[in-house]
Amino acid sequence: MHRVATGETLAGIGKQYGISTSSIVTANSLEADEAIEGDRLLIPTALRPDPPATSTARRTTTTR
Repeated sequence: MHRVATGETLAGIGKQYGISTSSIVTANSLEADEAIEGDRLLIPTALRPDPPATSTARRTTTTR
């Protein structure tokens, strides 16, 4: 969710979240490509897979 601040544009908001203006327009069923101050916009996100787990265990080597 994003609340539109004074002077913000859909293009600028899209850039901030890494999505296209058309994605914001579609997700919010907007009739125009304009942001109106005070509006709350749903920001669509893509599902990202969780990063692989990293092991914190250290390998120890033994010498014989």
